[in-house]
Amino acid sequence: MTASAYITGLGSHLPGPPIANDEVADILGGTDRVTARLRASIQQANGIRTRHYAMDTEGRTTALNEELAAHALRAALADRGLGPEDLGMLACATTQGDLLVPGFASMVHGRLGGGPMQLLTAQGVCASSIAALDAAVAKVRLGDHARAAVVGSELSSRWLHERRFTGTAGRGDAHFLRWMLSDGAGAAVVEFQPRRDAPSLRVDWVRLVSHAHEQPVCMRAGLAGPVAEAGRTWQDQEDLAAAERAGMLQIRQDTAMLPRLTEMGLAEFERLVDHGLVDLRRLDHVICHYSTHAFRDLVFDALAARIPGLDESRWYSNLATRGNTGAAPTAADPDDLAARLAEVWSEVEEQLAQVPILLALEAGEVEIEDYLRLLRNLRQQVVDGSRWIALAASGFDMDHFELRSAAMHHAVEEHRDHLMLEHDYVAVGGSREELRAGRPNIGTQALTVYMFHQAGRPNPVACLGAMVIIEGLGAQKALGWAERFQEVLGLADAQVHFMRYHHDADAEHTGALDAILSSDRLDAAAHDEIVSCARVVARLYALQLTELDRC
Repeated sequence: MTASAYITGLGSHLPGPPIANDEVADILGGTDRVTARLRASIQQANGIRTRHYAMDTEGRTTALNEELAAHALRAALADRGLGPEDLGMLACATTQGDLLVPGFASMVHGRLGGGPMQLLTAQGVCASSIAALDAAVAKVRLGDHARAAVVGSELSSRWLHERRFTGTAGRGDAHFLRWMLSDGAGAAVVEFQPRRDAPSLRVDWVRLVSHAHEQPVCMRAGLAGPVAEAGRTWQDQEDLAAAERAGMLQIRQDTAMLPRLTEMGLAEFERLVDHGLVDLRRLDHVICHYSTHAFRDLVFDALAARIPGLDESRWYSNLATRGNTGAAPTAADPDDLAARLAEVWSEVEEQLAQVPILLALEAGEVEIEDYLRLLRNLRQQVVDGSRWIALAASGFDMDHFELRSAAMHHAVEEHRDHLMLEHDYVAVGGSREELRAGRPNIGTQALTVYMFHQAGRPNPVACLGAMVIIEGLGAQKALGWAERFQEVLGLADAQVHFMRYHHDADAEHTGALDAILSSDRLDAAAHDEIVSCARVVARLYALQLTELDRC
């Protein structure tokens, strides 16, 4: 009898808030006319609406690849109710780890902890995560280990920032992946038997096929051209600066090869059907990895021609909301909370694009009084924010203890933020007494009433949706607003300290919030409440910014 292996736990980690298409250049750079035209064309074709980067708007990396992997692994282990010490094997996949040596798995193990375990590093872009899964499944089936964990993790943004693209404005092979790839990690726990308290997925087979013997290199980094030759790789250059000048430290893809590779992939899938490994009559869910929506119709048209009765609705991809994370298998249920919140964030972007003061700020037409009005109108929301968070914390029962603790900690961190705002207000010539005497505008009043109502309910998980929006705005928008006010009005850092502080603080908060949102304490009903609250808060926050002087 053949031994079995089961996927018993799943986890993922996406750094920071979702980044919309028009925000990508804020992170990666590339606002010159030629690059912007390439970016628009590639984004239109790939169908990606939002993605995630472990990088801030100043081009600084905010996490290590090994940290992304460890976050996803902890989420998968928590899903299963295990710890790192329960593992016998750790298989890690990535395109490029943080270091040249040692292997990626060694660094992830050091970050994750646990006891002695077998390690495997699989490297090779998209297919490497399946190679890691294959190895873990094989060792569990052999009986070498009762449990193994697999993780695929990517931190592509370091390869994609404009500082690596000097002099490449017209080179499509260098820019194609720049607007495709993003950061994230996905993990799974593999065991020799199914879990008793939740569904498990039995792994019946894994197939990996290489055609490197007959095809040239498609995706590459470390070469100036498509062919490897002794003495002409990045390691053979005089120094790293020379390798970078030669374009060897850019990750590239020969896009002309993609239709041919797609055809080969389709042929392999057809062989699986012919061999009886895939039964289309019983196929009810397919998690499909394709790099761009430009190939989706090509794939389905070809499959439908070869395989009558193909039901496209059963093929799922989260490319639109997660981006192309390469080796990181961050696919989730179509009703996934993160994907739904990403849709709400897209709505936020549309609403902010209509706010008069932000339009004036972008156009460089604001004055000091505009900045003062903004601070006046934000103050009451900031004061009330820590109060409703504290109220929400008191409403969580012991079954939601981790949410209670997180809310209490957050309330403590937030309760003095209004003092920073007051300092900035006075620093640009405003009166503290005038500021404190101000009344909230229509939007602020509506937001406050709504949030105290939500926070006063038993186990107010909906408030997490509000935090997604408010913290996301701080992490993603505050620094840009601060810098633009400084540029237009000549303000010093000390006069925009409130916004600058929230860029860093809220980025940290969103990371903690991601972990909470992936908690198994949140069921489908909780997800609905969170998304609903996020959508309402997004509209009320935009209303608050629109109605600045209507008190």
